[in-house]
Amino acid sequence: MLPAMAPALRPSTPVRSLTATEQRQWSEEGYLLLRDVVSRGAIASMRALYAQVAQTFLEQLRTEGL
Repeated sequence: MLPAMAPALRPSTPVRSLTATEQRQWSEEGYLLLRDVVSRGAIASMRALYAQVAQTFLEQLRTEGL
């Protein structure tokens, strides 16, 4: 399934270096909020994959009586 998702995982914006402000935030706060780095299509694909994995896991738990 991952090979089919690969094109959707390409960055939706050109790759760039972090600004000084972003570097400082990363250093001081340990996180960054980078908008539009992952396309909406990639997010939808990841959500669908997660839902499929979760459903499979729940079905397995039910089968095992847990």
